[in-house]
Amino acid sequence: MAKKHVGRKQYYTAKGKPFNMDQFRQEHELTPAVGNMRVNARGDEIKSSRGEIEKPRSAKLSAYYTQLRDEQITKKQPNIQVASEDNLKTTKKRKNIPKDDQWVEDADGNFVPKDA
Repeated sequence: MAKKHVGRKQYYTAKGKPFNMDQFRQEHELTPAVGNMRVNARGDEIKSSRGEIEKPRSAKLSAYYTQLRDEQITKKQPNIQVASEDNLKTTKKRKNIPKDDQWVEDADGNFVPKDA
């Protein structure tokens, strides 16, 4: 039984001839891309139009993921305090709570001291 190539789609030209896109990509991998980004088809940074590789794609990716990992490590976790029985027992009760209302509502709906 013949092996089927997984992931390889058969492309055809306008005239109906078969075209191998994977082979075409591999042949032109180091060709400088059109535009002003100074990269080739693989994603390497290039120095000039001659295609001299300045920084390979693998180095760019490893630097990015290293920076991302370091940022995640340095993020501070929030300090969460869990209420314990000792903390609950030591809460102070307010002693000087006035029994009569010292505040009244004025015409605008604001609360002001009773003496004012």
